[in-house]
Amino acid sequence: MSTIVQTYGDGTKEIYLKHEELGQGGFATVYRVTNQKTNRDYAIKVIPKERYEGPNGKKAFEKLKNEIKIQRILNHPNIVKSYGSFSDNFNYYIILEYCPNKSVKELLRNSPNGYLSESVTRRILLEVVEAIAYLHSKHVVHRDLKLENYMIGSDGNVKIADFGLSVILQDDDQLQYTFCGTPNYFSPELLQEG
Repeated sequence: MSTIVQTYGDGTKEIYLKHEELGQGGFATVYRVTNQKTNRDYAIKVIPKERYEGPNGKKAFEKLKNEIKIQRILNHPNIVKSYGSFSDNFNYYIILEYCPNKSVKELLRNSPNGYLSESVTRRILLEVVEAIAYLHSKHVVHRDLKLENYMIGSDGNVKIADFGLSVILQDDDQLQYTFCGTPNYFSPELLQEG
């Protein structure tokens, strides 16, 4: 079994035992890990440093720092919690709350009828709306809301994940015009403008 080692400034180390891959995106891979000292499971997002080389590297690195900053300030039962970040010679790592019940997309895919009941859908939507209201109270715009980013935590709560495209607005009147997100989830109005 491979390990991921977090080394602190004083030389002490935190060792994480790496288990199965939980998911993969355009820029990172997420694994389930177990803290060797506490025996507690986490999800760890692994982002290769080579992604930040080349002409677009500085801009991409600023986005990573922004993602880490945003996750650090958020504390809500319907948002995946961040427990910190670190790097080694090859990768950047973000330690996240482990959601063993997968995503709402997987819940839907595994449902016997191909759909979720009205009561389950209502509960999911309520929790997503509560999380979005909280994000907006913090001036955070997620910009990539989709079923794959709605995780189901060990407490059964739906939790919004993946703040890689998120931004913090400077004030309530600031608008965002950046065209980003997952194309399959774009509204028809956005697609007609593009």
